[in-house]
Amino acid sequence: MDGTIGTNINDQSVTIDIPNDIVNLTSQNQPDQIATSDDTQKRAGGRPCEYCKDKDVKQKIAEEYLRQCYHGKPQQIPFIEELAILLDCDDETITLWAKKKIKDTENKDIEDSLEHPEFSAIVTKLKMIQKLLLMKRILGRYNPTGAISLLRWHHGMIETQKQILAGEKAEPLEIRIVEDNKQVN
Repeated sequence: MDGTIGTNINDQSVTIDIPNDIVNLTSQNQPDQIATSDDTQKRAGGRPCEYCKDKDVKQKIAEEYLRQCYHGKPQQIPFIEELAILLDCDDETITLWAKKKIKDTENKDIEDSLEHPEFSAIVTKLKMIQKLLLMKRILGRYNPTGAISLLRWHHGMIETQKQILAGEKAEPLEIRIVEDNKQVN
């Protein structure tokens, strides 16, 4: 690997090795270049999609980030915010790119499909790896409080307790509804 992209987050350095062919692609793009990919042609109008401008580069950076987080030693928990810094955008943009639907006025059959399904798959995998590593952290030697909170906030997991109400002989309780027949004068 010849090129690298690096950033510091919470006193941890994240560096991703990028092959020369990708580094060369990023240096060839002009700052105000209009995207001409097939995805951009499907759009009904407006500003060109930022993801489509450097689609291959962004996709490879995201894939490499996930690979290094999960297969690196030690494993690092991937975060959308960290990926956003590496792609030089914000976390809301990452979410928008992943959820963006095709708006095609001519072909209604493809209107509900994702415009960037490959990037959406990366974001889904990022969340899945994050959830897995957080669950492993709960079982590990670390203080699990932060991991439990992240699982609750970002992945909808909740703590539950099971309580069984039973009688003296561990039989189910019988509930009787009794109506009081008071006559109104």
